[in-house]
Amino acid sequence: MCNRNRAGQSIRFKEHLGIIDNSNHHLGLKTTSGRIASPGSPIEIEWIQLTGTDELADPHPISLAVYRVEFDWVVNEIDGRFVWQSEEHLTRIQSECANAGAAPRSRGTFEVTCPDQGRYRVVATDEECPSSKAIMEFYCSTAESEADLLALEHPDQLEIVLDKESYRPGSNVEVLIRSPFPGTLLLTVETDKVTQHEVIELENPTATFDLPVVFDSLRGSAFLSGTVVRAIDSTKEKWLPHRAMGMTRLLLDHSNSQLQLKIDTPQEARPGENIEITAQIAGEIDSNGPPLIHMWAVDDGILLPTNYRCPNPNHHFFAPRESVVTTSDVYSDLLPDTKRPASMDHIGADGFEEAISLRRNPVAVRRSAPAVLWNKVVSVQADGRATWKTDLPDITGRLRVMAVAIDEDRYGSAEARVTLHNPLMMESPWPRFIAPGDDFSVPVKLFSSLDYPIDVNVAVESNGPLVFDPTHRQDNLTHIEARGSATYWLRAKATGVGPVEIKVKATGTADGHEDITVKSKGSFPSRPVSPLHSSTQFVRVKAGEPITIQPGAEFSPGSGKTRILISSSPRVELLPAIEALLGYPYGCVEQTSSGIVALLSGEDILKKALPNDIRTKSLPDQVKSGIARLQAMQTRSGGLSYWPGGTEPCLWGSAYAANVLADARKAGYEVNGQFLKSSLNI
Repeated sequence: MCNRNRAGQSIRFKEHLGIIDNSNHHLGLKTTSGRIASPGSPIEIEWIQLTGTDELADPHPISLAVYRVEFDWVVNEIDGRFVWQSEEHLTRIQSECANAGAAPRSRGTFEVTCPDQGRYRVVATDEECPSSKAIMEFYCSTAESEADLLALEHPDQLEIVLDKESYRPGSNVEVLIRSPFPGTLLLTVETDKVTQHEVIELENPTATFDLPVVFDSLRGSAFLSGTVVRAIDSTKEKWLPHRAMGMTRLLLDHSNSQLQLKIDTPQEARPGENIEITAQIAGEIDSNGPPLIHMWAVDDGILLPTNYRCPNPNHHFFAPRESVVTTSDVYSDLLPDTKRPASMDHIGADGFEEAISLRRNPVAVRRSAPAVLWNKVVSVQADGRATWKTDLPDITGRLRVMAVAIDEDRYGSAEARVTLHNPLMMESPWPRFIAPGDDFSVPVKLFSSLDYPIDVNVAVESNGPLVFDPTHRQDNLTHIEARGSATYWLRAKATGVGPVEIKVKATGTADGHEDITVKSKGSFPSRPVSPLHSSTQFVRVKAGEPITIQPGAEFSPGSGKTRILISSSPRVELLPAIEALLGYPYGCVEQTSSGIVALLSGEDILKKALPNDIRTKSLPDQVKSGIARLQAMQTRSGGLSYWPGGTEPCLWGSAYAANVLADARKAGYEVNGQFLKSSLNI
């Protein structure tokens, strides 16, 4: 949620409203004997009706249905390409109605007998409120082992379980293999390559063994990858997968490589003050090869928006690895997958960088350099300390000091914060931008945390098309009481286009006390108020004749861009119109069709006039994408909707698109005959 505080600043907050229950009647299902049943033996299933407060609800009639769940992988043709898809098939084996008698109940049981092993689903539906349902699944198996349950749930998945979350180099790795079936196991240890491999015969689906992992080449983590294969039994009526695969991550414990680093710095300081920062490494230091420390400091306001954290070398050098080894076998050759359908993104409005740059602010502004203090890498002393003396930046706020240490293959990092505070503070909220002729006022707010009153002199310097009110006096004094504040107003006027830089200096004086100076800077553009404007000129030039081309008087100097195109063909005059069609901002049926027209009609012009343009190099793909997008707009009546996903045909848009599709077919592009025919018939 968004709101504003008393100062008019936008603030955000969120509040958890809890769960909204639109119904006060809910169904529940569970088995009384676990999730595994035996074929031919009844299994008891309990049902219940509850309110939103988990109390028994008024009884409603309930329909109960039991389905056998089976999955098939099929190959479907989509847009002329074949892709694999998984299809779920439900076969009803039992159904009944509960609470249909004279004595309805809020809870009860019923029995289900499964004819064969497999996966089953029970669906309970409230007949008075069909949207209220409960779904439960269970398995029917001839065995009671956990491995058989895995075979039922994931018949092609191999589960690899390790005895520890992480391992130190040299420790033993105990591996538990849970396979859906016995067979031959290929177990590999992988990093960016296969470092070890073992071939193991699994007599049972579950096996436990010790793996002698060689840790010398491992850093961060590795992967244990396993593949189990078994022989095909052609006598079985129903085949299950004969290959199962699985993978798990083997994490390494590198806690011994962590250096304990601490930063000692003042908690508060004044802007511009010289301070000493010390970094300390705990533990013994090798004098023959002392550790190295790198320290730096950055304005915390720069780091907070991106949630920046001090770099941790341990997380970099010992980070978990990404799996890059690919497992291949001949199973994928049985019926290989093919490419997915081509993209249907609209062919215009691709946001080319050149067009975007013209809509940006034409006045370049030099922003203030960020407050960053950088210290070179230094060796630590014998006591593990490294010292850095530096002048703080002239800012107010919080400075984050960070340090990174390295000692051979051991690493550490730390950070600390220093608050920069001046007893006299100034705030001048300059505008983000102005326009020629703007007359505006800026409040210079002064705050004092001193225990005595002071007089403050405010001086202003400007560079750029900006003038201050001549009534402003550079030596004007503003009086501030002890721990008080005051506002000094500046009135200015923009006189032209260009960057503006402002420097404000406030000096506080008081009898018997040291003078206090605070500075503030601001930079912003004075930019034109007119929107993006473009014009096209056609000039005929004779060979050897010089010519001068001047931009129109309506353009602001230095804010435009000129492109000169020279061609011996008069068809170059059509280029601006073709580019306008290509750059249509939306993807409706009319603008998609117009984009295709531009590509079909102006292909020769674009290739000759703009041979290096990205649009020219991808003309065929753009036309195909446009045709695919138009096909996605077709409704059941055969006509095309105005936007993809629409249900009502747009008559004139359908006629226009059908004409364009016919032209595309004549140009040699593939257009679905039934799609074109139905579009023409509308």
